[in-house]
Amino acid sequence: MSASLLTMPPRHGKSRRASRWAPLWYLRRNPGHRLMIASYSADHGRWIRDAIHTWGDDLGLQLKPGSQAANRFDIVGGEGGLLAAVIGGGLTGRGAHIAIVDDPIKDMADADSPTMRKRAWDWWTSVVQTRL
Repeated sequence: MSASLLTMPPRHGKSRRASRWAPLWYLRRNPGHRLMIASYSADHGRWIRDAIHTWGDDLGLQLKPGSQAANRFDIVGGEGGLLAAVIGGGLTGRGAHIAIVDDPIKDMADADSPTMRKRAWDWWTSVVQTRL
C-alpha cells in the first residue's frame, strides 16, 4: 500500500480538488472500484453524488437505483461506488481501492494535542488502513 500527501496553502482548492473532483475522475476511469472518503465535513459524498446526478451523462457515470445515499452509493456497470464518513467515524462495510482523508486534524488546537494526534493515528491504522 502506498500513500500520497497533497499539501497546498489554505483556501487554494485542496479539498475541492482531492475530495470532490478527484473521486469523480477516478470513478469515471475505474467504475468497478470503490472509494472511501473521510473528512470533518460530511458534504463531500453528497457533492459527488449530486455531481453524478447533474453531469452523469457527460461523465459516463450513473448511480445504481436504490443505492443513492449521500454517504454510500454504487455505480452502474460494476461493483464500484463510494463510502463517505466523518473523520474518526466508522467505515464499515466493503473495502476500498482508494481512501481519501481530507484534513484529519481539525485545527491547531487538535494538532498541538498529543491525545488528538494519537486518536487520528489510531483511527488511520485501525479503521482506514484495514479497509484498503
